[in-house]
Amino acid sequence: LLHWPRCDDSVPWMHCESEENRLPQTVKDLGPAPHLDKANAFKESWRALEDLYDEHRERHSQDSADVQPPRIVSIGVSNFEYDDMTELIEVARTKPHVYQGNAWLVFHDPFMDMLLKDHNVFFQSYAVMNGIVQRRETAPNAFR
Repeated sequence: LLHWPRCDDSVPWMHCESEENRLPQTVKDLGPAPHLDKANAFKESWRALEDLYDEHRERHSQDSADVQPPRIVSIGVSNFEYDDMTELIEVARTKPHVYQGNAWLVFHDPFMDMLLKDHNVFFQSYAVMNGIVQRRETAPNAFR
């Protein structure tokens, strides 16, 4: 999964620049730091995932004697908002197979829900129980 579409300065624990500075030089040499181009960095990361996915799929479809399943059988994203997801779907060679997101955000966003359904993207939710516990007033039946 591509975990976040971009560095977000409003997220208290996200320290992209300092994390980037701690990476080994061999990783830094692969391309520009994502925090330097927040609008487009996720597209380059997605292309890298597509390349890996294609490479594994091609390798296993050509060699029928290979009994090992491909290591990469699906690719996806997490924590993308509707606009980012729409943009990714427009530029992707391979559409995301999986969208991992906060259950409460997706369940209450009919546009995201429809986008995922329209493009056959499997929705994997997180924060289901935490959302119920923290939102008792919006989910009263969960406490009966």
